[in-house]
Amino acid sequence: MTRIICDTMIWYNLSNGKLKNPDPNRYTLVCTYLSLMELAFSPNNFKKLNEVQDTVKMILSLEPEFILTYPFGHARTLIDKNFKPEFNIEEDLVFGFLRVLLNHPKEGLLENKFKEQLSDITATRKENSNDWVTF
Repeated sequence: MTRIICDTMIWYNLSNGKLKNPDPNRYTLVCTYLSLMELAFSPNNFKKLNEVQDTVKMILSLEPEFILTYPFGHARTLIDKNFKPEFNIEEDLVFGFLRVLLNHPKEGLLENKFKEQLSDITATRKENSNDWVTF
């Protein structure tokens, strides 16, 4: 079976029907932690929340394989079979934000502390994006 590691745009396009779901008997979709982070802290949450919600729901409905580590950690698991990265979904900020976003009305984010925190994180990510692009 062929694994397809999907970036955020692939997930968006699957959720809005621009891409067809590949045959699950031939392909395994893979959702990475970075894609989930991009959805959790996307500027789209402020102007197109319903699209982000639909994308997250699509990911969950397709039941992909998840890689819940950063790229370095994942690479290390491939090289060192004894390495077990620590990950606690209940304590993870990305999953906490995704949960809250999924429970917001599709019309948009409510004016509250959550929206302020999301705005701060989104702005910081934007400032730091040049470092990631360079990397």
